[in-house]
Amino acid sequence: MHLIWHKRDLRTVDHLPLQHALAQAGPASVLPIYIHEPGWLAQPYVSGTHQQFVHESLDDLRLAYRAAGGDLAEYTGEAVEVFSMLHAEVAITAIWAYQEVTTLWGYDRDRAVRQRCRQQGIAFHELPQNGVHRGRDAYQQYDFKAHLDHSAFTPLTSLKKLVALDPAIRQRWTTAPGSPLEPDDVNMQRPTLKSPPAPNAMKGGMRQAHALVASFFQTPRLFRYPGSLSNPSLAEQGCSRLSPYLAYGVVSDRFVLQRLNTVFEASLPGLDKISQDKVAGCAKFYADRMHWRSMYAQAMEVHPQSEIHCDLPAFESLREQAETPGFFEAWVAGQTGVPLVDAAMRQLNDCGWIPMRMRGMVTSFALNELWLPWKKVAHHLACAFLDFEPFIHFSQVQIHAGSSRLSGPLIYDPIKQQAEQDEDGRYVQRWVPEWNGVEYPTPIVDVRAAREAARKRVFDCRKHNAIN
Repeated sequence: MHLIWHKRDLRTVDHLPLQHALAQAGPASVLPIYIHEPGWLAQPYVSGTHQQFVHESLDDLRLAYRAAGGDLAEYTGEAVEVFSMLHAEVAITAIWAYQEVTTLWGYDRDRAVRQRCRQQGIAFHELPQNGVHRGRDAYQQYDFKAHLDHSAFTPLTSLKKLVALDPAIRQRWTTAPGSPLEPDDVNMQRPTLKSPPAPNAMKGGMRQAHALVASFFQTPRLFRYPGSLSNPSLAEQGCSRLSPYLAYGVVSDRFVLQRLNTVFEASLPGLDKISQDKVAGCAKFYADRMHWRSMYAQAMEVHPQSEIHCDLPAFESLREQAETPGFFEAWVAGQTGVPLVDAAMRQLNDCGWIPMRMRGMVTSFALNELWLPWKKVAHHLACAFLDFEPFIHFSQVQIHAGSSRLSGPLIYDPIKQQAEQDEDGRYVQRWVPEWNGVEYPTPIVDVRAAREAARKRVFDCRKHNAIN
């Protein structure tokens, strides 16, 4: 039997391990599986919001497999134990999976699975994705331009078309009645959600993702995208909102980039030169962000310890020594008395998403004006962000904390941000309706004084430790 191990790749479209398994399994059965791992769920950066999105995506993934004559099996347990159990009952010839840029827990899990596969004579095939190659020594292999060129011109093949090429393949999807691998026996045994999910979080699944791709990648929306990215009132409709689907691999970056390229090429003949240049700039603006996402992923392959240690050791325990009681709770609840910060935190609590500029601002405010411990802030936001990706998240938190090797400190002024990004107060009024009323609290810190004090601490720390 060949297994397709889905992790953060909850799709059938543009899925190379799936295609390779079908092509190379011969007469052997092919079974897609997902494992709900207690060790993963216990991590401080995993929340019920994440679990709910995964469950919804698994429901959609199952429908896709059933439409192709197969099914999806779900198991609960640590991956090594699940694979050992399955191998004892039905001999596993090969496991096919994507490489993940993951947390240290995930790296250790993958290492343990590889070792057990070697011991049991199971071929474990891990394929790279998103132009990223696993391992510290792989940094020089990273070439997003080649990945982008390939993505722009390689046609996608859906699972249904792939199965239709050979009717005999269809038989390999069906688990025999009474088999220990019968998927329906385990589908209702998913772990309970470890925390209440954000009430209005986006729904998971390929159908949701493909609908967003179709609606966003249109010339008028591309025109509006660069100007919507930072404005919190415009971003909700002006951004693609694809980040959760990319984070969990519900769509691949190849799929997204192909759609972007298709829209770009189709729009050019009907536009004048000025408009052609504009749409080209907007398309590049979006593609650049996909590029940066992969660069952050490759950087974490080189420095995976950034999840648990400050890149610059001088910052270890710097904030933990001076945490003010009550500040963290006020920040989480959106009750700091700083309108734009509170509005963004309340939107995050409700939706599991806030736009890019607001993410930077609430992170910077927590780490600098409130001087909260960086890992405490990182773990809370990781749980709150539906689209949490460790290689972006921990890097950005460290940049705002001043402890990053990638960039100097990035400290936002929330008063200035409100004046520039929410001049009419529409965003704040939506999420903080009591703003300017007697019920709204006064700021828990003197924002300007606290920011300047934090800036001095951060720069002094970097200077005294010969950090440029």
